[in-house]
Amino acid sequence: MTYDIQIQFFFDGDSGQFSNGERFRLADVRSPDKDDPDYLKAKRVVTGMAGRNRRRVTVEEVGIDPYGRLLVKIYNEDGSINDRMRQRGYC
Repeated sequence: MTYDIQIQFFFDGDSGQFSNGERFRLADVRSPDKDDPDYLKAKRVVTGMAGRNRRRVTVEEVGIDPYGRLLVKIYNEDGSINDRMRQRGYC
């Protein structure tokens, strides 16, 4: 399923919450956890990528992760946020 929605915020570099309250995880992206020194950098990077266009994005649902979050691919006018995060080494 594909739809447009707004991202409310990111918890870290690979998970966040949509404006409807649904929690999500970026598919095929792995960013540092909160106890890692690079955690804030990854969070700033993904927030910056999604920040264009008031964080309004197109979402493609690809599954559910073990914690019950939507597993998603997210796109904005610059292309795939998942792909750009992996290109920066978050995989």
